[in-house]
Amino acid sequence: YLEADRIIQLANRISDLYIWILVAIGLPGNIFTIITVAAMKIICPAKFLISLLAALDTVSLICKLTGHQMVRNAVYIGPVGCKFEFIIPYTATLANWVLVLICAERFVTVCFKERKTLIFSLRNCHIMVVVLSAFLLLIFACISMPMRSANFSGFFCGTYNKYVWFWIHVWYWINSCLYLFLPSMFIVPMTALMLHRLRVSNRNGILQQNDDIGSESQAPVAGKSDLTEEELENNERMFTLMVFLAAVFFVILCLPACIFYLSYRHHDDVLTHAQWALYEQFQFFLADSTHAINFFLYFLSARQFQAKALDILLCKPCRKHSYSPGHRLD
Repeated sequence: YLEADRIIQLANRISDLYIWILVAIGLPGNIFTIITVAAMKIICPAKFLISLLAALDTVSLICKLTGHQMVRNAVYIGPVGCKFEFIIPYTATLANWVLVLICAERFVTVCFKERKTLIFSLRNCHIMVVVLSAFLLLIFACISMPMRSANFSGFFCGTYNKYVWFWIHVWYWINSCLYLFLPSMFIVPMTALMLHRLRVSNRNGILQQNDDIGSESQAPVAGKSDLTEEELENNERMFTLMVFLAAVFFVILCLPACIFYLSYRHHDDVLTHAQWALYEQFQFFLADSTHAINFFLYFLSARQFQAKALDILLCKPCRKHSYSPGHRLD
């Protein structure tokens, strides 16, 4: 029992701290991602989707922290608040599916460049995001809202007795599939095929403009006249690398969560239960960290992104226009 208590205390400590760590790291990183990508001259679907992913990751972290603190500090939620409890998993799930959409956009760009502008134009991406958001919102709201309400005190949420079996045995798997399994099942093959295509192209020496990265097939809708063909191609390569790393780390960091959802069973043994509780917090931390680390992956891997971020951080764009020869500064 002493060992079990020690493990439970450790799990509770991790639960209390990890979301603060992720918010402290992820919030400024995601905001800086949006600023950096927005400062790039090229305008294309990849730029829009990467910015959207950073925005959704930010919202997801804020929602998780808000829900965490409301429970920890016994804030009055009430029946209405419990009805909207689904917003926390909804925002995280939507962020994961936007990553799937980005991977699909890059996959088509690399492997089926001739169909790129037909499938993933900027307008089509806007429509896809709206449809995806509405579809997931419909699922989460229609299933979660009727089943959830506050307990008699109004400080904690619970499930109506008649829906408990459905909540535990059906919604549990629907939620885990939407949040975890289905995004991973789409991301893994698209990332693998994209990597294979790039490796084959490199081996054959055919990484030309409009070939694998498809700079013209990407067809930026604005700002194209300000960039050379080489700059367009470099930007497309940068976006492909950024998305590839985000996808790989998403799969790696979500793997413990997949194991937990597939393997966890209730145990009467106190020590086993405590060990599972500790592992649960470990997988929460890793899965939630996918909403916090993308900026650092982009910064460490993509030189163009790194240079642009440093320019903004050091205010170089401002200094370029702060003085012109022949003009007095007073």
